[in-house]
Amino acid sequence: MDTENPIYTEVNAYPFARTERGNMLHEMVDATIKEMIEDGTHKEFCMKWFGSDVMETEAAKEYYNK
Repeated sequence: MDTENPIYTEVNAYPFARTERGNMLHEMVDATIKEMIEDGTHKEFCMKWFGSDVMETEAAKEYYNK
């Protein structure tokens, strides 16, 4: 899979209810994703399923450097 030259890119969004419980779940998901990126788990999954770290693509760098 060529992750350096994707045909298209897509930003995913996950909706949470605007309730106390929804806010709590949103914070938990954000914290978990951040932790996975920091501890390398996200990269391990990317390497296993895509063959490269999708966070290192130009599209990801552009998105996260906004």
